[in-house]
Amino acid sequence: MTPGPGFVSLIGLPGQGEWIILLILGLLLFGRRLPEVGRQLGKTVVNFRRGLADFKHELDRDESLRDARQSVSEIKRAMDVPRIATDPGRFVKQWADDAIHAPLPDEAPKSDTGEKSESSGS
Repeated sequence: MTPGPGFVSLIGLPGQGEWIILLILGLLLFGRRLPEVGRQLGKTVVNFRRGLADFKHELDRDESLRDARQSVSEIKRAMDVPRIATDPGRFVKQWADDAIHAPLPDEAPKSDTGEKSESSGS
């Protein structure tokens, strides 16, 4: 889970001076072991991401959770029915938006009316 855009504006990113101080502090604390510490930190991040991806994969594979998600979506749809009754304008707007964004059906084949197309030889 990544922090939202408000997080960065609240804390702010380190400036050039802060990065230099962090670099000096890192060198003082870790010295020659700094590359090793960086490698270990990188491995930790990779393992964390891999574990998170495996966890998400397991959640998607779990049939009971998939059924629960489907039930929740059905409940949400059922909850929209009273809203439609109380606010028909919203229903019409949603219906129009769905119609506008729906894919177009395939065009019916044109019948041959005897007219020759421009691409055919004259």
